[in-house]
Amino acid sequence: MRGQGIRIGHLDTGVDAAHPDLRGKIVAFAEVSADGVARVAEPYDSSLHGTYTAGLLVGNHVGVAPEARLVSALVLPGGYGTLAQVLGGLDWVLEQNVHIVSMSLGLEGTQNEFVPVIERMRQMGVLPVFAIGNSGGAPATPGNMPGVLGIGAIDSANRVAGFSSRGEVRWGTPYNTVVQKPDLVAPGVDVRSSIPGGRYMSMSGTSVSTAIAAGGAALLMSGGFKAEQVRQALLNSALPLSATGSGKGAIRLGDALAALKPAPPDSPPAAKPPTPLKTALLVIETPETAAIQKALEALELSSTVVQASPDKRPGAGEIAQYPLVVWVLPPDWSQRWPEAQRKMLRAYVEQGGRLVLIASYPGQQPLAESSTFGKGRASFVSGDLDSLSLEQRTQALRGVIQQILR
Repeated sequence: MRGQGIRIGHLDTGVDAAHPDLRGKIVAFAEVSADGVARVAEPYDSSLHGTYTAGLLVGNHVGVAPEARLVSALVLPGGYGTLAQVLGGLDWVLEQNVHIVSMSLGLEGTQNEFVPVIERMRQMGVLPVFAIGNSGGAPATPGNMPGVLGIGAIDSANRVAGFSSRGEVRWGTPYNTVVQKPDLVAPGVDVRSSIPGGRYMSMSGTSVSTAIAAGGAALLMSGGFKAEQVRQALLNSALPLSATGSGKGAIRLGDALAALKPAPPDSPPAAKPPTPLKTALLVIETPETAAIQKALEALELSSTVVQASPDKRPGAGEIAQYPLVVWVLPPDWSQRWPEAQRKMLRAYVEQGGRLVLIASYPGQQPLAESSTFGKGRASFVSGDLDSLSLEQRTQALRGVIQQILR
């Protein structure tokens, strides 16, 4: 397990996507304005912090989960941002079908503005991994919230770093509880990672330990485990430390994996074959459909084809009639799709539907990623699909659809 198939939401100063450790790792990037509006853009780093944390997450040589991919939101231009920027960035990365959100930033006190988006993550099965802060005092928000993994820092000798925030946090409505933070600690002192311009640098902070913890969670989730399973495994398998501010202890990925993988039974029951689905709705917003139709035919699926446009797309009532929806997106779909459209499809999947979104991005390596939302499943196929032959595209799409129907 190297993080394959996992998308990590990354909120920071941006990212240098041209760094040798990070080439091909950034699948979506947006700048978020001071009032919280996300705009899709070409990746860049407004400082160096974002490239550093991105390297720890997915870097080829310095990353914990090198086969995971990043959805990066620039919410701290030059290292500083507003609450609205952070909240807007969180909303945007969740729209990109992430499995984990890694956020190496925080605000003082308790901020109830984060409650709705944290609840949305819980409902979507997304794991929040947030820094606890570098003040050495009261833990920062949102790492100090109930239900999230708030991460502190230790050195190479498993000593809690003096800067790592810690302590009791009292939350009022809607939680009405008292929590001790951090939840876990991870290496965060003098750790080397990437910075812009193809360079490397060592840094210290709970930003460091948070990225390492989130990368570790990506490794575990790439084994097919869900967010809450991974959260509990990390907490229950941690190495207890006697120092104040260590939470449940230091992350131990090997022990967490062992907790997630019980010993197999002597004679496992035979797997039931998947129930075939006979019809699919194929929604087209680009002219190329041959490979998709061939893939559906090979699976003995009949399809209803709808030619869509920005002002004429199938509604919730129409797609609810089909157990499988395959939607071929235009290249600029992320800028033109309204929020209501995204919410409609998310609700369709959460209620048990199967959804395949296909977007062609010239020059990018073809990639397929699948996620479970509620009772259903969704796959996102992206990259330079035109670089493949018709037969290669057909075979790849057939495999994606087979997987999502299981």
